[in-house]
Amino acid sequence: MTASGRWALVTGATGGLGEEFCRQLARDGWSLVLHGRDADRLMALADELGRLGADVRTVTADLAAANGADELVGKVDALGIEPELLVNNAGFGYAAAFAESDAARQRALLQVNVQAPTGLALAYSARMAARGSGAIVNVASVAGVMPGPYMATYYASKAYVLSLSEALHEELAERGVEVLAVCPGPVRTGFWSVAGTNTQGRNAFMLSAEEVVRIALVALARGRAVCAPGLVSKACYAFGRSMPGIVSRKVCALFNRAK
Repeated sequence: MTASGRWALVTGATGGLGEEFCRQLARDGWSLVLHGRDADRLMALADELGRLGADVRTVTADLAAANGADELVGKVDALGIEPELLVNNAGFGYAAAFAESDAARQRALLQVNVQAPTGLALAYSARMAARGSGAIVNVASVAGVMPGPYMATYYASKAYVLSLSEALHEELAERGVEVLAVCPGPVRTGFWSVAGTNTQGRNAFMLSAEEVVRIALVALARGRAVCAPGLVSKACYAFGRSMPGIVSRKVCALFNRAK
């Protein structure tokens, strides 16, 4: 996909991988619609990207709300913008024993990690397929290839995103639409503090957000269905795909309980 004159919509743009997707896409010549909940942080990022020469718009919407995805699509439509690239990045984790976890937070996680990217993919894939061009990047995780005790809902949500992405890759390829699932392992972002975990002793194994996004955009350009950036991610992905569930779930239980 050539970027000149085309719009990308990036959800969860105010930090981590979302912010880095915006920076690298701006440098590649994309115009950008930045989504988030914090208007001030969105404007600060928009100013930074504007200095790179990018045409930038900002949109606030709460994807944890039942109508969040519809609200976001409506606001982008009101700007008169038709994205050629959708980056479904917004999401969060929650580390807790399931039986003792907070029900409201679990529902919010499912809304943001599952319902919102599904709704956005539904809205924009139909338009992309109709015109015969476009791309969707869904940020999944290596967590999506294995069960995750003590982060059970998060792991399950990423399994959904990965499965959906691979299916849509096949469905939409013949209609000119690329779909990529990005499956990073540990990344140095604010994800861990939001999830309620610590990264002590693990930082050496983490990729930077810059590395993950750079690898993901290369994979998108090559028409890949799934991208696990970096050696650690590839090893985790291969482990989850090849090991029996009884093995992977016990390993994940030990790893997540230690957090």
